[in-house]
Amino acid sequence: MTGFLDVDGAESYASFKVKKLGMLAVQGTVSGFDGEIFLDEQDIEDSFFDICLTPVTVKTGNLKRDEHLRSKDFFYVKNHPIVCFKSNAVQKANGIFHVKGTLKMLDTNLEYIIPLEYKNGVFKGQFSLNRKNHDLGKRFPTIIIGNNINITIHCVTNTK
Repeated sequence: MTGFLDVDGAESYASFKVKKLGMLAVQGTVSGFDGEIFLDEQDIEDSFFDICLTPVTVKTGNLKRDEHLRSKDFFYVKNHPIVCFKSNAVQKANGIFHVKGTLKMLDTNLEYIIPLEYKNGVFKGQFSLNRKNHDLGKRFPTIIIGNNINITIHCVTNTK
C-alpha cells in the first residue's frame, strides 16, 4: 500500500496502565486522535506518522481521578491541550513498522521508537515511557504512582 491514510479519531485511542501504591494498577484511555499517516511500502523511508491526541479525553472509570489527571498535577490540559508524536524515521522488519520520532508532552520532547503492526486498516503497538521524564505527575513519588507507564496504541485509518 502506498498513500495517505486518514486517522479515524472516533475509533482510535491509546490505552495506558500504571502501578499505584506498588501493587494496584490504574488503567485508562485517551482518545481524540488527529493526524496524518503516509505509508509507502515500496520506499518505507518516505513514510511518516504525525499523530496528536487530546488528554482532556482521559478516562479511567473514576471521574474524580480523571479530573485530577487533567489538572496541573498531570496533563495540565488548560495549557497543554494536545500530545503529539511526529516521526523522523520509519523502518520495517518482519512485518512490523518501527516508527522513530519525537513525543511532545507538556514541555518535553523525547525520542521513542514505537513498533506498530498494521492489519485491516488498524495500527497497533505498545511502548513504555517514564512519566517523570515528561514531568507527568512529578510531585508524586514512585511509591504512590509508578514511573513506568505502559501504552498501547490502537489507531484506525481510512485511505484518502
